[in-house]
Order: sequence, then structure tokens, then C-alpha cells
Amino acid sequence: METSAIGIDLGGTNVRAGLVRKGKVVHSSAGRIAGLNSESEVLDSICAAIEAVWQDGLSGIGIGVPSIVDPKRGIVYDTVNIPSWKEVHLKDILEAKYNIPVWVNNDANCFALGEKYYGAGIECNTLAGVTIGTGLGTGIVLGGKLFNGAHCGAGERSLPSVRVTPGACHAGHRICL
Repeated sequence: METSAIGIDLGGTNVRAGLVRKGKVVHSSAGRIAGLNSESEVLDSICAAIEAVWQDGLSGIGIGVPSIVDPKRGIVYDTVNIPSWKEVHLKDILEAKYNIPVWVNNDANCFALGEKYYGAGIECNTLAGVTIGTGLGTGIVLGGKLFNGAHCGAGERSLPSVRVTPGACHAGHRICL
């Protein structure tokens, strides 16, 4: 059997899982999460996504989360869009449940690495990948390698605020970031 892995994208409102073989997604799953749910309810949603694409003989699970991460220990800290996630030992939890290696990183970092190895950035040694969803993030690749910075926060921006004005703002728009 060919080596396969599962990639997970956790967002503020959705969780997506893909079974990846030879750099291609061969099966996928998506589900909603309620960011205001408890830590365990969000974990249950992640596990449901994993189990929807699971197959025996996997080499591991990689998960991108919209937060500051300790990638060596796989700990997720203070997830803005999931307030119950203050300090989640995600690597340990998933490795104990599935008995395979798990890697955890910031979602924008995962996006940038995906583009570097499988997408528009294949020919690039330096690139920035910007993610826009419930939040805003940037993953940075320098010299062909992911640049995490302190606590995986090198490309992280604060959550943008949106202002809807009754009339136009100073730039002539009704909705401003």
C-alpha cells in the first residue's frame, strides 16, 4: 500500500480533512464547528473529520490551527476564534487516540508550505502565503524553509476589525478593515 497521511485545516467555523497520497488529496471531508463550543466539543469535530477520511497504514496526521503554536510539543495557545482553546496539547491528544505521529503548526504556515511544495511556490525559495477566512494570517518561507519566528507567530497579524459606517468612510467605502 502507498504511504498516505491526513491533513487537517481547523478554522474558526470549519474543519476540513484530506487523505493525501503522493501529494494529492484523494478523499476529503468538511464539517462545521462552533467556535464557542467547549474544548472537547471542538476536539470531537476534529476527530469526526479525521475518521471520515481514515484508512489503515497512515504515516501521520498534520494539522494547521488558527493560533500561536509550539510546533515541537504540539501545543495550541489562545485561539482567538475558539475561546475555549487556551492551552490545548493537541499533538499528545491525537497521538494517544490514533497511535500515529501528529504534527501541529499554524494554519497559514501550513498553507505556505503547501504552496512551496505542491502549488504556485514550487519554483520559489522565498514566499509569503496569506490566508483570509474568519481571521487573517501569513506563512513565510525563507531560503526554502518555513520561518516560524517566536511561537509560530512570524507572519501572524492581529484579528482585523471591521467597521460598517452609515455613510462612506474617509476612503469612500462603507465597510473598512
